[in-house]
Amino acid sequence: MTVATDGRRKQYTGNGVTVGYSYPYKFIADADLVVLIYNTALESTTTLVLNSDYTVSGAGDAGGGTVTFTVAPTSAQEITIYRSDTATQGKDLPNQGAYFLESLEDIVDKHVLLIQELQDDSLRSYKVPETATETPSTTLDYLAACEDAADRAEAAADLTDDKPYTSLMTGDETFEAVAKYHHRSVLDPNGADRNFNPTGTFKAWYEETVFNAGDVYDVIFDSTGLGEPVAPGMRVTFIYNGINWVS
Repeated sequence: MTVATDGRRKQYTGNGVTVGYSYPYKFIADADLVVLIYNTALESTTTLVLNSDYTVSGAGDAGGGTVTFTVAPTSAQEITIYRSDTATQGKDLPNQGAYFLESLEDIVDKHVLLIQELQDDSLRSYKVPETATETPSTTLDYLAACEDAADRAEAAADLTDDKPYTSLMTGDETFEAVAKYHHRSVLDPNGADRNFNPTGTFKAWYEETVFNAGDVYDVIFDSTGLGEPVAPGMRVTFIYNGINWVS
């Protein structure tokens, strides 16, 4: 059979009456489906147990199947059904022997289903732009370090700030935490190596990205501490870990 649809996830809201909910995508085995209930009143999610909280029909069918609950979900319960295949392949085709082409098609179908799951996971994951210097894990560290929802919103805005500080340096310079968690500087160390030193108070996981726009001389970041040179044409990201600057 073909895999004619690229869905993996189906969501519903209960009504206290309906027990059967359609899952309109192909799945290979009953255990490949994961069923979650989100209780909107308690703001909690429960993973249900197959053959105890619900049963499944339609495994192997191109058009999917049905999840039937033991007890009808209520209007305060949101239902999520998604496929999570095991990343294994159990069919062993004989060498120089006969086998049904359907067996080969089953193998191909499973690979397509796994690709769909990876694609769905990717689309639901945090990403940064292709041109960003930050990695997703670094960015999430900043957001996790924020103290409240307002800080998280401000940090998110800082992380996408596209207004860097620029300077044609005529001497050493200092910088302060002008943005809460992230800032960029474009510097031209005109005429000599120039120091670019932090001053004041920085929160943990504050990031300063330095781009040396000059042609000859270095920008020396935190000359009294880290003392790392940024060579001409190079861009280096420095992070304050709460104690020291690191790159």
